[in-house]
Amino acid sequence: MYHPVQHQGWGFGPSHSSALPTQHFSRPFAGVQEATYALTPSLFRAANELRAIYGTAPAAILANLLAVIAFAAAGNCRICGHNGSPMSLALHVDLIALPLSGKSDAYNRLMHPVREGMRGWPHQWQFGDITPSALLRTIRQGAVYGFLGMDEGMSYLESLLSKKFDVLSSLHAGDVPPFSRSDESRKTNAKAPQSIIFGTCVNTQPIFYTPWLDKHKERALGSGYLYRKLIFRSDEKAQPGTSQQPEVALSVLDVRIIEMVTAAVQKMMNMEPTQLPVLAVSAEAEQVIAQAIQMFCRFAEKHLPPRDAEVFAVRLAANVRRIAGCMHTFENYAGAVSADTMARAVTIGEFAAACWLEVVFPITLPPQEILDAYQLELHLQRHQGKISRTYLRDIAPNFNWSEKRMERAILALCGSGRALSIPRIERGRSRVMIELQGAHPMLLGNI
Repeated sequence: MYHPVQHQGWGFGPSHSSALPTQHFSRPFAGVQEATYALTPSLFRAANELRAIYGTAPAAILANLLAVIAFAAAGNCRICGHNGSPMSLALHVDLIALPLSGKSDAYNRLMHPVREGMRGWPHQWQFGDITPSALLRTIRQGAVYGFLGMDEGMSYLESLLSKKFDVLSSLHAGDVPPFSRSDESRKTNAKAPQSIIFGTCVNTQPIFYTPWLDKHKERALGSGYLYRKLIFRSDEKAQPGTSQQPEVALSVLDVRIIEMVTAAVQKMMNMEPTQLPVLAVSAEAEQVIAQAIQMFCRFAEKHLPPRDAEVFAVRLAANVRRIAGCMHTFENYAGAVSADTMARAVTIGEFAAACWLEVVFPITLPPQEILDAYQLELHLQRHQGKISRTYLRDIAPNFNWSEKRMERAILALCGSGRALSIPRIERGRSRVMIELQGAHPMLLGNI
């Protein structure tokens, strides 16, 4: 049986529970600390050093680091998918983080070696809020190695490309999007490449991302593209860094990224992305990812119908496979992707799953009067299920409520059918009693 693992940057051991970004599930997800520990040794040391020097929030480091490593690795090889077909290692990553999280620092620092390695690339490769037609023209001119990255993605979320989910899905799969009737000439199109490497890393704030998602979520899910995204979120603020500390692990990271990107540039000048060598996945690693799919599916069933939960699990598992391939390539491991590397990637995938579900399907709290009705019902259960309405109004200050708030709670409780307002004559006096008709399922465990 597969057990999630916790890595300390150098080892491998049983997982421990951690603080969670959400409390919806029967067993804990891996938290950001576990996901960071799950990185392979060189990447863990670099992430740890970036945190120490710049103070950046851990989720911001993880999101930007994975996107950059994936872009560098994708130009050197592909990985064998679950069905045996090769797939690109490029990732499409969104980071939703509050201001002062350090996301811009992480993005800009980690992009330095990528820009250095891309100096020999003769085409445009770095994109922001570009239009779909301009992007296709650039691809048509030979830009088969590209990266859409922004440290503050407000303008991208306002662009047309952020809503062209068919185009983005093609780019994620490594396919050149179909040319439309607005394309310039058949002669130019005939020379267009057939495949592409295209990664994304959009850092943004909830104030921009939430309205975009609310408006386009249904189409993004329906197209399948939203399932293909890795979404990370962070509520943490950056901590004061130690700017006097020398960069050691980051310098090692820079050298390796420059080496990988430079090699990728040379390869892309002489071949199509579909001609890149393919990483094999060991049988043991395949077993790890197969069991992870079942786990991801159980997570998602809290929010999605069974068929959609399965889609979520399979798409996330494909990204986990890519993450494993990226770490394998970065560390320059020999042979097939091992079970250890895949288990590390699964732990990162657990954290990504928690973030994705929390962002795409956030908890929606009931109206205040409904919450008050639950509290009032619990109080009634402790008093044999019936109390006079006048008495409840009198004790409203004990709840820190006004009389009007108590009346709204009574109305909500009776309106739900969980209680009835019943006039009674007791000792010649008329009284209105609030009587429960059965305990609410949410409250049974608290009584």
